[in-house]
Amino acid sequence: MRSRYEGKLLTMAESRALIAKMEKWCRRTGTNYNKLVGLARVSPSLRSSVRTRNRPITIKVAERLNDAMLKNKYGIKQVNYHGRNTDEMAAALVIQTQLVELRRVNRDPCFRCGVPADRGCSH
Repeated sequence: MRSRYEGKLLTMAESRALIAKMEKWCRRTGTNYNKLVGLARVSPSLRSSVRTRNRPITIKVAERLNDAMLKNKYGIKQVNYHGRNTDEMAAALVIQTQLVELRRVNRDPCFRCGVPADRGCSH
């Protein structure tokens, strides 16, 4: 019976070497393991599945992890966690606050009749 991952898996030795490389990278950069797997968008149980359950890693997952480690040579900071860009987030926040300011309506009551201006005071 053929596995659906046949030909797409690393060997167990390669999988263990990748886990060791990940741990070494995490220690060197001071980055949490969970941040690395979150940025690479892989399962957090990857490490235990290789160590305790002897399951090999797929080539696609290995590429994601290697790309995440290469792109963030000095560690993952909170600002780029999950691939978010702080400049884009700041721009979105400015636009959002501008929209809120545009939506605000003058609710001051009329000095003559006391009806709020947005309700249709005729004065």
